[in-house]
Amino acid sequence: MSSKTLLGIVITIIIIVAGWLLINRKSALAPTPTASPSASALESPTPAASPTGELTTIPQGSPSASPLLSPTPAATGTGTPLPPLPRPTSHEVSITSEGFSPTTLNITVGDTVTFVNRDTDPHWPASTPHPVHTDVPGFDALHGLATNETYSFTFTEVRTVTYHDHLNPSVRGTIVVQFGKI
Repeated sequence: MSSKTLLGIVITIIIIVAGWLLINRKSALAPTPTASPSASALESPTPAASPTGELTTIPQGSPSASPLLSPTPAATGTGTPLPPLPRPTSHEVSITSEGFSPTTLNITVGDTVTFVNRDTDPHWPASTPHPVHTDVPGFDALHGLATNETYSFTFTEVRTVTYHDHLNPSVRGTIVVQFGKI
């Protein structure tokens, strides 16, 4: 057997073993189900807001209707119920020739922000960075809003969001999305 053939066999075996170890390592590191809330449970309390903003009610007795437990049940032996999530709220950000108002807005996860163009010139609210708007997928009006035209976006993650007017990128604003009461 030539040395090139032998080397090829050894490399193939190493790749197969490394792949097997990688797969087994991922399954060993995978989280086990616990009583802590999942992301969907945090974003879908009873009652819950649908993506369209309409309120829906989770039937009593369903797994989602049971009380949420704190993320650290092992530390106390039993989970501590979290306070109920507030109902989603709507907020308005006006866009004028002076910029966004308010320039900083504090909201809760699940709240919807509606941008209203109160100027005679078009404005295009979108997440940073300019011009690709990728920090918050979906947060992009996709066109300049005409006078009194609106654009709404529902925020579903705890984070600080910076945004701008795509047609005038120096005009910026910030939305602080928090969990629970503001």
